[in-house]
Amino acid sequence: MRLGKWANRYLNALTLAGHCALALAALTILHDSERHQVWFALALISATLSFSAWLFNLRRLLAISEYPTSTIAAAAQGYVELVGGARQMLPMKSPLQGRECVWYRYWVYAKDSNGIWCLQHYQSSEEAFEIEDATGRCRVDPQGAELIAAERHSKRQHDHHYIEELIPEGKSVYVLGQLQTISEAANAQQIRQEVGQLLAEWKKSSVSFLRRFDRDGNGEVDMDEWEQARAHARLEVLQQKGVLGGEEVQLIHAPMDGRLFLISGLSPYELRSRYKYWVALHLLFFLGAALLAYSQATGGL
Repeated sequence: MRLGKWANRYLNALTLAGHCALALAALTILHDSERHQVWFALALISATLSFSAWLFNLRRLLAISEYPTSTIAAAAQGYVELVGGARQMLPMKSPLQGRECVWYRYWVYAKDSNGIWCLQHYQSSEEAFEIEDATGRCRVDPQGAELIAAERHSKRQHDHHYIEELIPEGKSVYVLGQLQTISEAANAQQIRQEVGQLLAEWKKSSVSFLRRFDRDGNGEVDMDEWEQARAHARLEVLQQKGVLGGEEVQLIHAPMDGRLFLISGLSPYELRSRYKYWVALHLLFFLGAALLAYSQATGGL
């Protein structure tokens, strides 16, 4: 799993928590005879954390600011920025809210015997969806993307904590990734064979197969759920080959060269504002920590 997919959610909060922990650690040795050396080490760690977080947010700010938003019909092949309304390709509802959506992420935490919250279940949808603007439609393959949800919901019930993030059907979605035009090159027989091969691969990992398609949670994939699995497999094959009838399809996916692939339920303006805030804050912390490290190094001489 790519680090950025989780760093977008946790890096800033973890960095601030790290600063607080280091500050508390520094205060506990306030009167230590070797406090200059200890404070220098803690300030250096804090500066490293802030610099790493600053680079992470700056990279995303520059990527979002560098590429102008294109319409789907006029977008050139390659690395592009698109905005459009989210449209389902297959029916899907979020587990907690039961909302029509194009993507969701779902956590279930439960208290153990010591009263500590532990992750019991996690699920994230991987189904392709479409975005649509006034000029056309584009298919989006979310695999490998950093996803920023449009909505977040949570509830507690019977010592369980449920958290859900989603992008609802019809929500305006921002996508930064690799655009490619594809067309179907295989006949119906080849498609059926590839669908069967893909289903066989999915079934090899029984746990993940059940987690993905056992919608009612009864521990097995029944006939209706199997048809859903087959539909998802067929969609994935067609996603690679295009659509039936020889039509061309616009597909945006993860760049092969490792550049940022971002799907967001927030607008480009909201994203730029968010990353500008974190860039400024982490730079401030970095400069403060660097000055502290310098003062402690010179003070200990």
